[in-house]
Amino acid sequence: MNFSNIYRFCEISLIIVLICTGTSVASEDDDIEWFESEEHTLYWGDKINTSGYLICASDFSLAGPTDSNNDYVMFSIITNRSEEWNSILALNSSELPSTEIFDDRLKIEAFEIVTGNDIEAPYTTIEVSVSNMSTQTYVTTTWVNSTLTVKRTIMNEIYIDERAYFSIEVENLKDFYLDEITINETLPENIIMDPDRDIGYNCTIGPHGTQLYRYSIKALRPGEYVMPATEVQLTHLGKDHYIYTNTSNFTVHGPFINVTKNVSIEDTDDNEYHLNITVNISNEGDRAAHVKITDHIPISATVTEGMISNELVLYPSDTHILQYMLRIPDIERIKLPAAVVEFSDSKGYSGDSRSKIIVLSTGYTVPEETEVYEVPETEHQETMENVMDTEEVEDNDTSPLFQSFGEIRSVKDIIDNTIKLVDDLYALKDSYM
Repeated sequence: MNFSNIYRFCEISLIIVLICTGTSVASEDDDIEWFESEEHTLYWGDKINTSGYLICASDFSLAGPTDSNNDYVMFSIITNRSEEWNSILALNSSELPSTEIFDDRLKIEAFEIVTGNDIEAPYTTIEVSVSNMSTQTYVTTTWVNSTLTVKRTIMNEIYIDERAYFSIEVENLKDFYLDEITINETLPENIIMDPDRDIGYNCTIGPHGTQLYRYSIKALRPGEYVMPATEVQLTHLGKDHYIYTNTSNFTVHGPFINVTKNVSIEDTDDNEYHLNITVNISNEGDRAAHVKITDHIPISATVTEGMISNELVLYPSDTHILQYMLRIPDIERIKLPAAVVEFSDSKGYSGDSRSKIIVLSTGYTVPEETEVYEVPETEHQETMENVMDTEEVEDNDTSPLFQSFGEIRSVKDIIDNTIKLVDDLYALKDSYM
């Protein structure tokens, strides 16, 4: 055994003693809620960063001529709070575990450990699980907790067209300046800063002073959101310290209209093609909306069956299908414009949603070679250049409300049109007096 192997053996032996005497914090996981585990393969010296935990396969058992069932792997873990843990896992050992839990927050389970002189480098396959941090608080008796306090205020409920306002208050509990403080925020998917700005903030806080950081966000779609914990980083005497708030839940209400358009070629007749068009409109939000569906056809196409427009109220989780047939003489490089759905809810929130443009092409001889593919709609102008203002199939079942006031998209429109009607009647009365 050469000097380097002796050094590794002594180092690993010392860590085993430390772990067995309680250096690594472990507990039972019966009452812990774990997120879905992630599988990783780590070679000697590899590192992974998952959910703020830097995990390194720092060493393995000494390699023999072949792989051994008694092999073990040594891990070093550094958290984003500058905590350091060490662990040794084995698969067939009564002294060493195959699974370790750290402070009820992180679980590492090894289910493959491979060493031996016949491979390039030893490696291990592990599963890493992180506990549900939303059920836990970030309370530790560390220096930074006696130096700073952090409080976050958040709105619990907003509408899709409203902003949610946040405020982070950081207080300096010491009688000296803290001049390297960084407030770090992480936004969930479909949440954006509004107005647009850099997320995060650097500040200096005087003795027993406070600093308030405010910002606002908007949601791109309704739903239930979990705002991750705010991280406050304090650099003091060259060392980084971290303190966290709890996670926060908030709800975004409103309609969310999703539109998809599909086409299939039914048959051909004297070099004419018969297309079956299906437009699917679904409300994926939690509020009802009045929708006006308008599809367009190419200049050479004729509607033979069905409607290319409709109006209705679409409730949450409801789906409406608009279906019609087209006859077209040729489909080579024909572009079917996007279907457009204008929507408005009873609160007055409105907008429009569009499907993708569909491009058709076919071989010169064999109709079965027809291809259908979608392209993104980059600009509204591009769509309109391929739309002919043909006479659309009207719905003869129009209600008296639409005949009186014309197009109504929300309760707000009803009120506005009613007021306008009353004003017009008064104006007409005054003209005869």
